[in-house]
Amino acid sequence: CPTSIPLWLLLIELEINNGQLIKARANLEKARLRNPATPELWLASVRLEVNAGNVQQAKVMIAR
Repeated sequence: CPTSIPLWLLLIELEINNGQLIKARANLEKARLRNPATPELWLASVRLEVNAGNVQQAKVMIAR
């Protein structure tokens, strides 16, 4: 279900826990495109980038 935010977040968490950061980023992007006004998805993206050491990218996302 493309509008189920909890399912998206569980998928992202699973991918992060399995070390699949590229897939996690791709699915977060897909989730944000389908649900652009959902702050939880933007927050998950920022956290992913900060935890991956990409602080500059996190700042860019916060600015959106």
